[in-house]
Amino acid sequence: MKNSKLVRAAAAMLCAAMALAGLSACGSSSSSAEGSSTSSDGQRTEPKSESNTNGSDNSQQKTKPTEPEPRTFSEIFNGKQSIWFASNEITKDAHFRYVLVFDHGKVTTYPFSWGTLGDQLKLVGGYGFADLRGVPMNQVLAKVQEMDRGSFDKQVELGKNLNQKEHNDKAVAEFQAMEGHYPVPVPTDFKLSVQTDSTGNNVISEKLVWKRTRCEWHTNVEGVHMEQEETEEPVEFKGYGSSSGPGGGTQTVYDKNFTGTSGLVRMSSTGEQLPTIPEFDRVGAPGVIEDSAN
Repeated sequence: MKNSKLVRAAAAMLCAAMALAGLSACGSSSSSAEGSSTSSDGQRTEPKSESNTNGSDNSQQKTKPTEPEPRTFSEIFNGKQSIWFASNEITKDAHFRYVLVFDHGKVTTYPFSWGTLGDQLKLVGGYGFADLRGVPMNQVLAKVQEMDRGSFDKQVELGKNLNQKEHNDKAVAEFQAMEGHYPVPVPTDFKLSVQTDSTGNNVISEKLVWKRTRCEWHTNVEGVHMEQEETEEPVEFKGYGSSSGPGGGTQTVYDKNFTGTSGLVRMSSTGEQLPTIPEFDRVGAPGVIEDSAN
């Protein structure tokens, strides 16, 4: 009997020891792999990182370097789309002579069809800076296209009316044939050339040259006429501002800022960062020739 009791006591102590050993193992398993779990088949599964959802190590991700802002005439004109307004002054009453849209090495001219046949044509097609008031920046090009078409239509209507008053039937027919046939501008090439000082090392001016179609007015015994003519248009940027560029400035008209030089300006909304005033290209810059006139 005494031996039987000893055997039962030893068995109880062994069971208790085994139970304690099992609990200790579970505790060790829980603390050895934080956040791990055990599947129904006894296999341990590792957790997925909450901060890494694209399969890459966030600590090794690199920030894409920002491209330097275009600064010279060739960099700006050969880069992304930019819209330039040509005018003798920047005021709410000033009108555009034409608008240039540069886009990756091409330029499109919106001529605004100014006539030169006396006072009655001076204001025809007279769109200007005030007409951009309230226009969102992403709708400026559409507004330019709308204004250029409107300018052409106004001049056609005026030409027809002038000839009708003088009973110039042949000339009236010419303008009637133009109605509804707005000549949509197309992109063309342009050239940039620089002039240097006597040393040949310092650029003192830069010239932009391109071809564009514009409407020209003339009169004869048969009446008033308007013809489309292709002409080569030059704009010269002179170095009156600094040795690196022509200088320039910014003028505000209503809710827009206009920044530029030599009668060509581009636009930003008030409160936005102002566009860069272009600098001269260096001698030997890609696509820029040196003018031998100097």
